[in-house]
Amino acid sequence: MYLLRGMYLSPNSEGGGSNGSGSNGDPNTGFNNLVQKQGSSDAAGILLYQENHSLRGKNRELETEIEKLKKKVPGKEAVILTDDQAQTWTAYQALGTPDEITAVQTNAKKFERKINVTAAAAVAKYSTDVLLHLAPENATFSTKQVQDTEGNQVQAAYIKVGEGNEVELSQYAGENWKPFLPSLTIAGDPQQQQVQGTRYIQQQGNQQPAKEKELTPDERKAKVKSRNRSYSSL
Repeated sequence: MYLLRGMYLSPNSEGGGSNGSGSNGDPNTGFNNLVQKQGSSDAAGILLYQENHSLRGKNRELETEIEKLKKKVPGKEAVILTDDQAQTWTAYQALGTPDEITAVQTNAKKFERKINVTAAAAVAKYSTDVLLHLAPENATFSTKQVQDTEGNQVQAAYIKVGEGNEVELSQYAGENWKPFLPSLTIAGDPQQQQVQGTRYIQQQGNQQPAKEKELTPDERKAKVKSRNRSYSSL
């Protein structure tokens, strides 16, 4: 009877493990059966060594494979994408960095706002620059076709501030920008007129007369000649 302590018997070994004859998994019984089948303890030992050596080689291969797989496992903060998501992400990266994309979006919104303000200003006959300066940041502008009091279809400009109601631009301007209306309105006040690029105010009541327009040298000569002719006719 051979006694084996602390040695692992492979299930593939003759007489060991489940292949043994009545060992029921007992290592000592399995080894004795293996010795009987191999003919000697040396032959059984050689067989066990060969199997052990083979198993250790397989273990080394498995450990190497595990280490390779570990390197492929995404980190804790990683996000796993599908093929379609990866293609979409690559396309987004081609557009630029997040800061660059944000800058483009901001500029696009500003450009769109200026287009809408320009259209509303043209309909309301307002200065675009002044309207842009006066309008709140959360104000949006639009134009639409409406029917006037005479039944004609006309364009009207509207403004909406934040979540408030849409109001006709001229009404909003009268209620909120009254002091700025002379600068805002392109046509100016009805009592104002344009003369050669210089604004003159029509006088009313006892107001002092407006300053006379300065004449050019040719105009002064013509005026003197006209005055001399008047004197010579007396």
